[in-house]
Amino acid sequence: MAEIPENKVHLVGSWRTEVGDCDTFVHIWEYQRYHGYHASLNAIQHHPDFPAFDAKLKTLINSKRTSLMQEFSFWPTTPPRQLGGLFELRSYTLHPGNLLEWETHWRRGLKARREVMEGVGAWFVQIGELNTVHHLWQFADLEERKVRREQSWSVEGWGETVHKTVPLIQTMKSRILIPCPWSAVA
Repeated sequence: MAEIPENKVHLVGSWRTEVGDCDTFVHIWEYQRYHGYHASLNAIQHHPDFPAFDAKLKTLINSKRTSLMQEFSFWPTTPPRQLGGLFELRSYTLHPGNLLEWETHWRRGLKARREVMEGVGAWFVQIGELNTVHHLWQFADLEERKVRREQSWSVEGWGETVHKTVPLIQTMKSRILIPCPWSAVA
């Protein structure tokens, strides 16, 4: 479906959860704004192969959650790349009304964090679980993740970012993801 141009959708990546909500898959799709989202849904639902595909897929799915998100302007999503390893998806539910403040601190903090590691992207939910922020990181393995996260604390500005953003957060979640064979970012 993603390869059909009329669907106006780009698959950023697909991953299965290794640690966290097991037996769960995460797919990140880019649409051409809301118009592209609606056009994509319409095109997919009217594709002749869709009813059989949808019927088979529903036999495999226990539950499904969808959010419409926007990427942060200061952290554009990485283009397709194949680096191997694993990914960490970190999700934060903020107290209502704190998104702008969180973004302001993370703009500065990301500069510090980029000295030791590069993220894949960051998004905030506009429709779905509101006040939620997600960011995705890629590592060779869990040991590299540990080392890079420890190195972050020695970079000026990172500790201050954490200190200022933690009070804005209601809940935090971390999942370790393994890319599916067809994932564009893997």
